[in-house]
Amino acid sequence: MTSIEHITNRLCELEDTSAINGIGGTVDHLRSFMSWIKSQYAHPMPSLPVGQKTERPRQNTQSLNRDVLGRIKRHCGFTLIEVLITLAIVAIIAAIAVPSFQQQIRQARRADGQTALMRLAIAQEQFRSGCPRYASQIGGTRGCAASADRLGASALSTDGHYTLAVESATSSAFKLTATPIGAQVHDKAAGVSCNPLAIDQDGHRQPRQCW
Repeated sequence: MTSIEHITNRLCELEDTSAINGIGGTVDHLRSFMSWIKSQYAHPMPSLPVGQKTERPRQNTQSLNRDVLGRIKRHCGFTLIEVLITLAIVAIIAAIAVPSFQQQIRQARRADGQTALMRLAIAQEQFRSGCPRYASQIGGTRGCAASADRLGASALSTDGHYTLAVESATSSAFKLTATPIGAQVHDKAAGVSCNPLAIDQDGHRQPRQCW
């Protein structure tokens, strides 16, 4: 007979007895029923001899270590494929961004040569107002002598990105140039090289795309 059948039969017996003896009998029989349940299902734990210990299942330490290391690698590391993909992305971004950034720098520095040429053009007009011809040289002591007609200005732009020169000079015309130095020699505008920049007595600037 199952445990459920035991309990059911016992309850039926108590119910019949309680109906005969009233409430007082019901209380007494409930106490009896509780005692019977304890006697049926309360089994004390077997005692162990003195000094004997219960054995616990031993874990495979080596297997546990491998499992832990595997989890660490999965969550904390990168695979070779991931590293290569990252490097490829960085290389593509660098190939696009770095040249564009460098060109932006060269474009900003171009103003150094443009400003220097415009100042020299003004200096040439001032020189021509007191001399029979435009100056054929920039540096040195200012003078109108035929062999030493000089503007007395610096042959280097203010920020040092261009060297300045008089390409040609007569009594009625001149042409000034600004040649870039260093990385500035790669300066371009709309695909046209800006090496060198130039301006003449009429204010014509070349190349037009670089102004």
